Amino acid sequence: MVSVSFETSWPEETGGQEFPPTPQVFSRSLALTTTTLDQPTRASMRSRFHDAWLSNPKADLLSGLVVALALIPEAISFSIIAGVDPKVGLYASFSIAIIISMVGGRAGMISAATGAMALVIVPLVEDYGVQYLFAATVLAGVLQVVFGWLGVGNLMRFVPRTVMLGFVNALAILIFLAQIPHIILEDGDKDQLPLNLAFIVAGLAIIYGLPRITKLVPSPLVAISVLAAGAIYFDWSLPTVGDMGALPNSLPGFGLPDIPYTWETLSIIFPFSLTLTFVGLLESLLTAQLLDDLTDTDSDKNQESRGQGIANVFTGFFGGMAGCAMIGQSMINYRSGGRTRLSTLASGVFLLILIMVLGDLVAQIPMAALVAVMILVYFSIVPHHAQDHAVDAEIRNHGHGRHGHCGCRHSQPRVRRCCGCAAVGGGLCSQGQPRCQRHERARPRQPRAALRRQRSALLRLDE
Repeated sequence: MVSVSFETSWPEETGGQEFPPTPQVFSRSLALTTTTLDQPTRASMRSRFHDAWLSNPKADLLSGLVVALALIPEAISFSIIAGVDPKVGLYASFSIAIIISMVGGRAGMISAATGAMALVIVPLVEDYGVQYLFAATVLAGVLQVVFGWLGVGNLMRFVPRTVMLGFVNALAILIFLAQIPHIILEDGDKDQLPLNLAFIVAGLAIIYGLPRITKLVPSPLVAISVLAAGAIYFDWSLPTVGDMGALPNSLPGFGLPDIPYTWETLSIIFPFSLTLTFVGLLESLLTAQLLDDLTDTDSDKNQESRGQGIANVFTGFFGGMAGCAMIGQSMINYRSGGRTRLSTLASGVFLLILIMVLGDLVAQIPMAALVAVMILVYFSIVPHHAQDHAVDAEIRNHGHGRHGHCGCRHSQPRVRRCCGCAAVGGGLCSQGQPRCQRHERARPRQPRAALRRQRSALLRLDE
């Protein structure tokens, strides 16, 4: 126990001058113990951990399972694009998902091997081999960590809303176009086309119809399970996940890339690593911004940049390709109810279990079931942002929120939060708009005309 006392006494006379009577001596005792100091800290830590991991465990675990099922054909496809063995993409997907769930800055966002990163490394793999790919992945991770420490995430505030709109809608279109070969059976038996289309329609009916009855289980998971059970029971010969590529049956091992560690090697991999760094950070930070808008929460973009780098460094040492955030799988996670870090961790753990333990069963899942889930992702992205853009235009046309900012001193650029009927905060800013909830207590910025009137009044008083 620590006791602190303050005592003050003034003499009645000093230097022949008389002072008022001595004030009453006071003392203050403070009892400070380790228990009283640690209790609030421990309680706040438990509260933060609960909010980040355990606030919605059932929905997070189920949504993680849905994401894991959708990740398998995606990871195999991206591995084929990059010209590497399918296990390289699968190893990357579950390792990045598990690591980013612990060190990332955006809860509920899914990161794994992506098509954008796969396209970058195609020339490197063709000319130098897969070991150079692993080295480039490690170097890209180091660069992402450096950029994260330099505060590159702060630059996201300068990204115009039109760029965000174009990015999201372009990815939605690409997601839909990637499903067309699976819809029309481009490389399959054309005689099975009616059955394939029927499966897709049935999957969409379950996905959109089940939530009207119950929301206890994510509808995409039910659709995948029902369609897979039907295809296996009736022995219908539809394209399956196993047709995309072989699933690995062993865990990856830790090891350094088998390359010569020379300046010449660095000159080879550095351009690819730098491109991977910028592509990965751009897609990850824009996806985090999208989830911020959808959930009306904020995320730490710099921590997310560092987390992406740490995940890529470990992935390169474990024989995986570089990855970043995936808008499609993140939307699946969001629509299935995943909100916390547990959903991201669950997606990686379930992916590992599915390919290692239940590989033979997963290989029999028809691609039509996963196509239905990806079509859900497309229709989830485009209407939301088109409507959001229309609200912004309506606000600008009525002269409110110039440049998309509210009138509070923070100039928060989120029109969804700050402007018009979509606002969630209270109080009015100087433009007569509701201020954002986060800056509800911010001091309104006065218009220039009001400032001029105040200056004129002060000048008249001086005269």
